[in-house]
Amino acid sequence: MAIKLGDTPLAVREAIGFDDAQWHRFYWLTKEEAQKLLRDHPKWATYEDVSTSECAGLLARINETLAKDHIPTITEDVLRWRMTRVIRERRRSQAAGGITGSAQSQPSVGGTQPYDPVRDV
Repeated sequence: MAIKLGDTPLAVREAIGFDDAQWHRFYWLTKEEAQKLLRDHPKWATYEDVSTSECAGLLARINETLAKDHIPTITEDVLRWRMTRVIRERRRSQAAGGITGSAQSQPSVGGTQPYDPVRDV
């Protein structure tokens, strides 16, 4: 079965036949690899920005680690599905952190909020 980008995690997990422990390990491993990838290449915003050679190396590293842990290896379409999701999640959390961080660093004038008739009733 080909994995599509819109597939749910449950559908992908069933398609590749991972049990709970294998799925958890796969998720953690791909999250770590995505963090390294984004740290080494901060301008890459999506998985499509990743070079073909980097994708091949990423797949090889992940499959090597999975094999050492006696977990079945994955295919390129599974890697594309997972990395697309994890990179998007990381970028969203970074964007939200930037907004939240700047909003929290702004002290309120006078230390109180203005009167709000809905909130303060």
